[in-house]
Amino acid sequence: MRIRVGRHRLAVLAEPASGRRIHELSGVRALRTTQRMLDELVALGLVDMQKVGPANAYTLNRGHILWDPIEKILASRAVVASAVEDTIREVTVGVVVSAAIYGSMARGEAGPDSDVDVIVVWEDGAAEDQRDGVLEALEERVRRLTGNRAQILAVTRAELARLVEHDDPLIASIRRDGTTVTGVEIRSLLGANAKASARTGKATDRRSEAP
Repeated sequence: MRIRVGRHRLAVLAEPASGRRIHELSGVRALRTTQRMLDELVALGLVDMQKVGPANAYTLNRGHILWDPIEKILASRAVVASAVEDTIREVTVGVVVSAAIYGSMARGEAGPDSDVDVIVVWEDGAAEDQRDGVLEALEERVRRLTGNRAQILAVTRAELARLVEHDDPLIASIRRDGTTVTGVEIRSLLGANAKASARTGKATDRRSEAP
């Protein structure tokens, strides 16, 4: 959590930012939690604080001895995310309606033990054997690329409409973090499906399968 608030989010800001602005970017629920973390990072010397009127403004201390390894870690996450997106694109392009990543990788916060969360949307009439082949290939390639398990939510348009209609918690996560890799923009697809009539069917959710 401290990495998210004090290093990754501050790293993308060119100018000093208030605690409230950093909180808005962080995704942390409570402002006081963000503030406590910033205070700890200031105490460690990783973040500088200055008074700007009645408010405090924060910037990363890039001169800190720990900044160089931190910067390399952040850069490596971007490289991994880009490679994962390329892999998803290669496996799914032209076959699916949409494919997107969400969760910790989409937020730039994935760690060594993080799963790679992916949503794949099929046309309603997609052949089952074709779908199985794509999902198996995607799971295997992501595992070999990163060492992490791909948690794939695979749904047809109709199944996605049902998830939206029933306010499935995953939909909120995808709306918030989703990054489209190929096909239709995932947020517009969710918006369109929000008004669609749900039909029968069950989503293929590989998130709980054993590796």
